[in-house]
Amino acid sequence: HVIICGHITPHSMTTFLRDFLHKDRDQAEELDVIIINRKVPDIEMEALLKRYYAKVKYFVGTVMNVADLHRVQVDKATACLIIADKECPDPDGDDSANIMRVISIKNFNQRIRILLQLLHYKNKMNVASIPGWSAKDGDEIICIAELKLG
Repeated sequence: HVIICGHITPHSMTTFLRDFLHKDRDQAEELDVIIINRKVPDIEMEALLKRYYAKVKYFVGTVMNVADLHRVQVDKATACLIIADKECPDPDGDDSANIMRVISIKNFNQRIRILLQLLHYKNKMNVASIPGWSAKDGDEIICIAELKLG
């Protein structure tokens, strides 16, 4: 399974799930998606979860809590996607929170592949020294500022 955390919204999840679970993708039928978020799903998120009920599970919790990491089985996950808040008034604060998520997840399972969204390029250097972080093993940083600049 794949775990999604960070800035979870119905809009971001609709786009991700539509693309990730598309029937033309090779692994779409093999991988389930687990969303972990502090917020109880609202009506819009509930509708989205019903649409993908066979492939998507939603847990209220945080990857900063060891009990929640056990509940979502981070030790058995193929990968974890950490989503940034592109509309955040404090981009450095959002990047810091997401880097802390990486630390928590890697402390629990160093082998898990992490795809991390960051808002500022300058914050990328803070990730390389995290124990277990390995670009050669598939860990990746997607920098939103770099994408905007082309």
